[in-house]
Amino acid sequence: MASLVPELLGKPVLGLDTETTGLDPFMDRLRLVQLAVLDGPVYLIDCFAVDPRLLAPLFAAPDGPTLVGHNLTFDLRFLIQAGLPIPPCRWLFDTMLAVQVLDGTGRQLSLA
Repeated sequence: MASLVPELLGKPVLGLDTETTGLDPFMDRLRLVQLAVLDGPVYLIDCFAVDPRLLAPLFAAPDGPTLVGHNLTFDLRFLIQAGLPIPPCRWLFDTMLAVQVLDGTGRQLSLA
């Protein structure tokens, strides 16, 4: 993690996804954090083995990468419960919200 975080801070965009033990961030736990680099590797962080707060610089840096995910509200709720700061909105891009804005019908659309 000591070398990974500075490397990821230099990327303009990171894909973000989480896996959890359930759906309630107050009752369940953050299990995995996945960070994907455009045209690069995907990093899988086991939050049962590594403290996810070590990722805090990615969320708090004033010139940090844009975090892209699908239904980021879900992921962010678990990340915040794990002790990570809330990133500024300008660094977040939610593909689920983008599709809803582009589609305009109000339908819930899947990642597919």
